[in-house]
Amino acid sequence: MNKIRIEALALAGALTFPITDAVAEPTVKFETQYVITVRGFTVAKADFRGKVQGSTFEVDGKLRSAGLARIFDKTDARSRSVGVLGNGTPQPNGFLLSYNQGSSGDKKMEIAFSGGNVANVTHQPALGPAGNDLVPLSDGDLKAVTDPVSATIVVRGTPEDICNRTLRVYEGGTRVDVQLSPVSVGWIYGVGNGAVTCSGKFIPVAGYIKGATYDYMRQHANMEFIYAPTRRQGIYMLHSITTQTDIGQVKLRAWRQKVSG
Repeated sequence: MNKIRIEALALAGALTFPITDAVAEPTVKFETQYVITVRGFTVAKADFRGKVQGSTFEVDGKLRSAGLARIFDKTDARSRSVGVLGNGTPQPNGFLLSYNQGSSGDKKMEIAFSGGNVANVTHQPALGPAGNDLVPLSDGDLKAVTDPVSATIVVRGTPEDICNRTLRVYEGGTRVDVQLSPVSVGWIYGVGNGAVTCSGKFIPVAGYIKGATYDYMRQHANMEFIYAPTRRQGIYMLHSITTQTDIGQVKLRAWRQKVSG
């Protein structure tokens, strides 16, 4: 479990960022429970809930390790992401992740965005000095990026908008790209008709430690994203993400999803 970064599993949290100039438009509310498995074994459960009002969105999440993973590596996390939802990848304004993993104590990370670029990042406690095996981040790496929750959980647009995009993800330390490509639109068990399936190519960019895990995923991740239509304002919700890692297949899958509004 320690080889799977909390952020890569889309961990979840709580603080309030202000959303300004919100117009009184119809609000779509959603709630999704996910289970996360490694090689078929449940290692965590996550709960994401939020709303889309006009062009703004907010998503709150909670994650806790489960099964044997909770015995060996207890993890509890909360997150909050807010921003603007147009067609394609959402543009976040702020992202907060607070978590406790094992005996390491409480930790918090906050990202402020401006115009799609990272404006400020804070870590509590502060991060230690970078090692020689860390691929350094450049200023350009932090432009036109999104946090892992904004990048994946909710999206607006056509199936083409959803799958013909690159997720430029930054989670406060690591920068990765996921190049999405369309696979199919149709019926999928657990989703129904209109499910959108995208393939994803995993490309580590910077802020990661050189090693076998990222090398393996660069070549063999074979990511798959499935989105479920809400049939409300062109909004789709993430149903599942599947990826191959050097310790086996990792999958995040919705087992319950509720949309209203």
